[in-house]
Amino acid sequence: MQNKNRFIYKIMQKNIKDIIIYLAVAFTALFAAYVHFEKRPTLHARHTKMVNFQTLLNFRQQQKDSLLEIHESISSELRYYLRAHRIDDEGYGMIADYNAQNDNIILRLKLMNRISLINRTNLNINIPNIITHRGYWDKRGWHPGIPPLHQGMIISKSGVYRGMIDNHLQPAGHGIFKSPGRGYCEGEWEDGLQHGFGFHVRPYKDIQVGTWVKGRYKGERLHFTSERIYGIDISRYQHEIHGRNFSINWKALRITNLGRHNQQNVTGEANYPVSFIYIKATQGTTVTNQYFAADYKAARQHGYHVGAYHFYSTTSDAQEQAKHFLETASFHRDDFPPVFDVEPSDAQIEAMGGAEKLLSEMRIWLRIVERELGIRPIIYVNQSFVNKYLQDAPDLKRGYLIWIARYSEYKPDIRLCWWQLSATGRVSGITGDVDINVFNGYSDQWEEFMNTGLIP
Repeated sequence: MQNKNRFIYKIMQKNIKDIIIYLAVAFTALFAAYVHFEKRPTLHARHTKMVNFQTLLNFRQQQKDSLLEIHESISSELRYYLRAHRIDDEGYGMIADYNAQNDNIILRLKLMNRISLINRTNLNINIPNIITHRGYWDKRGWHPGIPPLHQGMIISKSGVYRGMIDNHLQPAGHGIFKSPGRGYCEGEWEDGLQHGFGFHVRPYKDIQVGTWVKGRYKGERLHFTSERIYGIDISRYQHEIHGRNFSINWKALRITNLGRHNQQNVTGEANYPVSFIYIKATQGTTVTNQYFAADYKAARQHGYHVGAYHFYSTTSDAQEQAKHFLETASFHRDDFPPVFDVEPSDAQIEAMGGAEKLLSEMRIWLRIVERELGIRPIIYVNQSFVNKYLQDAPDLKRGYLIWIARYSEYKPDIRLCWWQLSATGRVSGITGDVDINVFNGYSDQWEEFMNTGLIP
């Protein structure tokens, strides 16, 4: 009897457990059904959501196009750099690798029909710093302090860094930084800042390749060799020195010194042929270089390709200056494009009516000369002028070839044709200092320029 009661108790105990489980399942189902019917949107609400979904699809398509445009602008800067450099130039391989990555992104975007993107103007993602406790994990667990291998990733509000880090968990050594707002940076770092060689590319901005000092971009250091293309520009100052007159020995022209800022970057001995010559023709509406005609004729007779330049004056009309230049200078087929030399001071620009007035006058001169000669002139300015004024004139900055005077060990920070790297160079056959210029590219780009960039 006692065993029978114990058996019945076990059966009841089991049934009670099953009943409890069944009740729990039933209650959950009833609650889910209640929530479903109670929270079900009305027909109007469902229709609204369908409309928003279609809007989202349109928005995503727009963002796909926007991202494609961004990467194509970056690609344009990368291609510009790679065309003007060779594989043995510092950083070439690093930039070529990133260019390949960027090309793959462009290819994928072009093949995709739909893509979910974040609007590039709304990329202020609030990512907290993930490092709340200093330490590291390994297979034995968590260890406070600094890991023995200083290779890692740092995620912060400004972006993501991958590479070498120091004992203070700051970027140090080679690394890559990616940020929606700051673009792509790769190179050497120190104390959390770019320091040493590196490059920085951003949408709709000029590529920056070269030396960084404590987070500040200085520029690209060129190594001058016999493989580069050099030239000079001359005026009356190569004939008149300290009250004495000198002639030019055209048969002896060789560049023997690049000036005091650049000799340390010369590989081997500076002894380069002169590949191009620009001669000052006019200034303003009344000044003429009295040596222009003779120098122009002699240079051409000795086999040099020649170009003429005009020095702009802020005190006279641009149209009259263009007329003076065209009537005075000489132009022949296969001459270099004419150059518009613009070097006013800030005070002179202010006196003539400001930057907008200056830029307007520049456009007038450039259009007149281009219409007359059938080729776009080259704009000659200095780096300071580019930074202050050409930023507000993209049609001039990108629509014309640029020749920049920057007397520094660093190459100008802009797309350019010629770089006037010194006013204190030396040329055998010419007495005194001479302006030395280098073409932005090597023999392949030079040949292309000579085939397509001369006066027709």
